[in-house]
Amino acid sequence: MPIYEYACSACSEAFETIVSGRGEKDVRCPRCESKDVVRKFSVFASRGTTKGGASCSSCSATSCSSCG
Repeated sequence: MPIYEYACSACSEAFETIVSGRGEKDVRCPRCESKDVVRKFSVFASRGTTKGGASCSSCSATSCSSCG
């Protein structure tokens, strides 16, 4: 099930929630219970197989271009 990020239009609370099937119409703000929420664009990270950065545990570089 996907996890989506939302922002509440009523109280400006930012939150994440798991949404199953057509359950998105039932999403409510956890702070004020409003259904006036907007799904935010979110980016996910994936772990690659290249050297450097977060995918190489022995590398302390901040960019893959500095690895050899």
